[in-house]
Amino acid sequence: MKTRWLSCLFLICAFAPRGSWAVAGDPDFAHENVGAVLVPMPVPGAPAPIYFTFCSGTLIHERAFLTDAGSMDFLEFLIAIQAITMDDIYITFDQLPAFPVFMGDPVPPTWLSVQDIVINPGWPPRPGHENEISRLAVAVLEDPVAGIEPARLPSSEIFCQGDNRYLKQQDYTVSGYGGVVEFPPPQAYPPSGRRLAKPHYLNAVMRYAIFQQNPAAGYGGGGPGNAGAPVFIVEPDNKETLVATLYGGPHEFISTVWCNRVDIPEALDFIDAVLSSLDP
Repeated sequence: MKTRWLSCLFLICAFAPRGSWAVAGDPDFAHENVGAVLVPMPVPGAPAPIYFTFCSGTLIHERAFLTDAGSMDFLEFLIAIQAITMDDIYITFDQLPAFPVFMGDPVPPTWLSVQDIVINPGWPPRPGHENEISRLAVAVLEDPVAGIEPARLPSSEIFCQGDNRYLKQQDYTVSGYGGVVEFPPPQAYPPSGRRLAKPHYLNAVMRYAIFQQNPAAGYGGGGPGNAGAPVFIVEPDNKETLVATLYGGPHEFISTVWCNRVDIPEALDFIDAVLSSLDP
């Protein structure tokens, strides 16, 4: 067991998402349908693995949590090598606990159990073909979520329905769990709960929507490990629509962020297939 967890620790440090970060972010109390995936990770000196925020995502159905394919693929790998089981994975839409929760201990009642992980067919892509498949996955919850309204999904090709000038004038929000990086100077703070930031839309290219997140220009966004965090657009009816999700990206904070479009037919077809299986 100890050797297996030491190997797991190396793999997590080398390849896994590094939690969710918001560039120039603020506490978010509005997006109740944005949650965090919690996974136990080994910590040197700790008596047992401790639960950490692994990635973020969005409730799109009472039992469906849309998130990042790369992150879920890595969790399936950890399950395959018996480092964790599906029963060790939880999702919460609540604040993070102020105290560590160890693997095997009772978890807070707001932590929800995951029944299954469904990854977009074709993932992982062949090396060099990462742009040929949407980086989306759904964590299926064991029980329906009560009291939280699922996010509204976009119409097809929403980024192609207006010219870039119109789209750049719209209001966008990124929401996710974890820490925050503030400028100047670059200062990172540990995860404390759900946070939001305001990026600026630049362009849409194939499966990606590109946003400006340079705090010097008055914008914010996502950093390393902010995988699965949703990007919302405010529509003419003043309601928000989920249009993209963030992925881990580079390990440096950069002024632009590439997000996975949810409005393309491939993404909507995948989501529809998962939701149809939950509502036969």
